[in-house]
Amino acid sequence: MFRTGFPDVKFHIDQMVGEGNYVATLVHGEGTQTGQFIQFPPSGKHAVWRSVGFFRVEDGLIREHWGIPTCSAS
Repeated sequence: MFRTGFPDVKFHIDQMVGEGNYVATLVHGEGTQTGQFIQFPPSGKHAVWRSVGFFRVEDGLIREHWGIPTCSAS
């Protein structure tokens, strides 16, 4: 989904904490929307966003993910 709308997308993990079967991340990303993104046509705008993610890991695989994104465009 991101690669279609934002072919130049880059993600960076700012923080990662784990305990038991759970991992929490603070991530920032950015890219230019030159392709279709969900129902939004290409805008040519550069977007920057941050997200908090929580993952449940089982047998070395991510079994569940919950995320809270924020976004701004310029």
